[in-house]
Amino acid sequence: MLPFGGLQQYLTVPTNQGRIMLVCLMLALTTTTITDAFTALTPTFQRNRSPLSSVLFSAPPHESSRSFVDEKVTNNPTTVDDEDDNDETNLDVVMKLGALDIKARLLDLVPRMMGAPDELLKVQNYINAIESKYTPAQTLDFFNMATNGEWQLLFSTSLLGRPLEGFRLREMYQKVDPENFEGNLTNVIQFDYAEEEDDDKDTYDAMGSGVGFGKPPTPKSFDISGTLSVVCNYNINQGSRMVIEFHDQYELKLAKGSKVPKNVPRLMALIKRSVPTELFRPGDHAIDTTYGDLDLRIVRMVGPQHEGVRDVFIRRGSFVLNPTASE
Repeated sequence: MLPFGGLQQYLTVPTNQGRIMLVCLMLALTTTTITDAFTALTPTFQRNRSPLSSVLFSAPPHESSRSFVDEKVTNNPTTVDDEDDNDETNLDVVMKLGALDIKARLLDLVPRMMGAPDELLKVQNYINAIESKYTPAQTLDFFNMATNGEWQLLFSTSLLGRPLEGFRLREMYQKVDPENFEGNLTNVIQFDYAEEEDDDKDTYDAMGSGVGFGKPPTPKSFDISGTLSVVCNYNINQGSRMVIEFHDQYELKLAKGSKVPKNVPRLMALIKRSVPTELFRPGDHAIDTTYGDLDLRIVRMVGPQHEGVRDVFIRRGSFVLNPTASE
């Protein structure tokens, strides 16, 4: 934008050329204002959707957080240089792709991510771009039909991803059972657990951190397996927003042939440390669907505990994910 002095010189030029330049300048300023205003206006269904920003993802133990940078998503990407046409860390490049291409790239990258900064930036761009191309369901019946079923968690911006000795996750999925303006939502966590030897149990607390002397307990074989279900209810509000109601209902079920854990509080603590917080403690927030089709679902958390967190789900059994696939 020209400084005020630059605008004034066109106002004082007593020529047709000056008047033409003034008209062009004012049209450009007006167009910019209209574009910015239109970008800020979204339908009720989408008004809480925003680009990824200020959310945690895979922060190493020595870091307090890793934030995504705010990006303004528009439907008219600016022109980029030819040498940058394939650089998908550039949002403008990704915005040129169609929704199906973006989806394919997202599903190819996430299963084999190693946490590199350029990988995180690509995922950020894929999610921002595909959300900007999403046309939400126009009826409650269609939304319920599209959301119903079991959804395997593929990616979460709040998952720290720290491996814990003696504990492993096998699968996390979300079961959605809608009925008109309400429904049931259950987060299912499948796990294997190798309980520690009894010799050193007094030196370690339920969270697995040292509180006394001695060596860390020695894990045995993974002979405890089971499922933890986090049971919630929800109500539909503001278009398709799912407002979660959670009453601390946890259901722990051991697999057939599994041993019974001696220290259930420690097992629960390990599960809590291994899964995204919004899935283990889903109360006090709502869920906006920012993208959805037959087999991919992206949601954004709204609320004081998990504001801005994104979860990416795929319909359970719809894809065979290959973490070793080459680019």
